[in-house]
Amino acid sequence: MPGTSMNKFIETLETLSYGLKPCKPINKIHFQNASRYYEYFMHQIDVKVKLKDNTECFSCKGIMLASHSDRNFKLYRLHSTLGINLSSLYGDVVIALDTEMEKHMELIDSKLPKSKSSETCGDSIFKAARSDAGKFKKLDETGIMMRSCRHGIVDKAGCTFLCGDVMCRYWDWAQKVASLFPEYKPMVDEMKPFLGRMHAKVHVWYCQILWVGHWMPEAALTLGEEQEQVFSKMSRYGSVTKHMGIAIFSTVNSFIILDRRDHLTSAILFWNEQKEKGIINQLLKRKERALKQIQISKNQLETDMEKHKFELLEFPILLGELRRAAEECKCT
Repeated sequence: MPGTSMNKFIETLETLSYGLKPCKPINKIHFQNASRYYEYFMHQIDVKVKLKDNTECFSCKGIMLASHSDRNFKLYRLHSTLGINLSSLYGDVVIALDTEMEKHMELIDSKLPKSKSSETCGDSIFKAARSDAGKFKKLDETGIMMRSCRHGIVDKAGCTFLCGDVMCRYWDWAQKVASLFPEYKPMVDEMKPFLGRMHAKVHVWYCQILWVGHWMPEAALTLGEEQEQVFSKMSRYGSVTKHMGIAIFSTVNSFIILDRRDHLTSAILFWNEQKEKGIINQLLKRKERALKQIQISKNQLETDMEKHKFELLEFPILLGELRRAAEECKCT
């Protein structure tokens, strides 16, 4: 039940302070607002005093290899939710402003209108970039789009490999946008499309050959599914974000309506901070696992080469022929 943890925490504080002066019930609305402002002030200390950027991965700084972008439909907001239209505390620290998003979408739609068809990846039953607005009629916010690096930290920086679940559809669209808007062309030219390895299993075979990072040089052990780890935590906030208003707070019949933007921003910053604290141990474990995987892959390669009577120099040629066959199949 939303708010249970806060109610229990307040109840515990009241029990511990029983018999002390002053001994009064704690106002839940004031306590909630004080907690939110405390979190915001601690964020200001990190930014202005410690000069920290909690949306940047310390390990990827300046050399981000891959970033996985995905959308979570569980973090929606209902049209029926009440609220006061006040400014957000965090603003666009993590989540882009609605006004900026609307301007961006209007700009793209002016030259590249939305597709109204329901498309699939080849003959697969997997729905790719489906346009179906009917199920969103009762929603004011349909979800949230996030990106995270290979270490699970939500970021906004550039990367070498841009990972996605329907990259086969997205990249064709991104190239069209780059051709129509020159300001976006450097972004497309500097990144490489990467189809997540797990989602690729439900794509058609030629899509897997052309887009899966398993076949790409320098991709290493990148999975391309890192955002799913973040959503395993963030999805839990869906039970409260759907009832939150666009305001900092308001009270309707003694029910607290919080700001969805600030609530999710605070949750994301906390997630990033916790991941950063454990990054050293994570990197050590990854190094150990990578060294083991190198030896396993080397042994497997030698076994396969001996079994199929192939030389190492033949593999680039075979991969080229496979890619050409995939391109031909894609165009038919």
